[in-house]
Amino acid sequence: MRVSLLLCLCLAACAGRPLGPPDGRDAGPPTDLPPVTPRPPDPPDFPIPTPIPTTPDDRFGVTFATATDAPPTGTIHMSCHGKPDDLDNPHAGTCNPYNGDTSCKKARPILCIHKDGSAPPPSSYDYGTGLYNGWIAGRFKSSAPVVGSHLRSRAHADELCAAEHGADYEMAMFGGWSYVGYDDGVDGAQRHWVHIGDQPGNCWDP
Repeated sequence: MRVSLLLCLCLAACAGRPLGPPDGRDAGPPTDLPPVTPRPPDPPDFPIPTPIPTTPDDRFGVTFATATDAPPTGTIHMSCHGKPDDLDNPHAGTCNPYNGDTSCKKARPILCIHKDGSAPPPSSYDYGTGLYNGWIAGRFKSSAPVVGSHLRSRAHADELCAAEHGADYEMAMFGGWSYVGYDDGVDGAQRHWVHIGDQPGNCWDP
């Protein structure tokens, strides 16, 4: 008797409510719910290292500086072993013509040279021959400092020397460990970019 009464009350309460669409199709999922935000991925259990790119700024270039001896007045002795010797990538404790010794991130003057065939001044100074202390038969000047990685090639460095000092000037080459020439304006307080032809010691080398 009690079950019948509850059933009647339930039917009476639901009599005015539709149970589905008029055509009898399934109503499907509700369409008025808020959008679901995707769950972010779980963090990894270990840190992912950041790749370190290789750029020209990671390279080194060979440099020369003023030697510590005393050549004749008006001349200067430029050496791979010269001072200052603040080298970033030395070889056997000194300059490095094999892979470069100074970071290409740094600004250094180019050692510009004009090979005019000039003779050395009369002196008892031993200019030497071969790979050390050879007379260069020319004149040296410093360029304005330039960041090594901005040098695109030997020809580009030659252009900078010529633009600053005249068409006869070009970038000095590592043809030996040192050489002597006339000092036409060398900044003795800095190392200078020079070019080497048979080793990857230039800032533009791959």
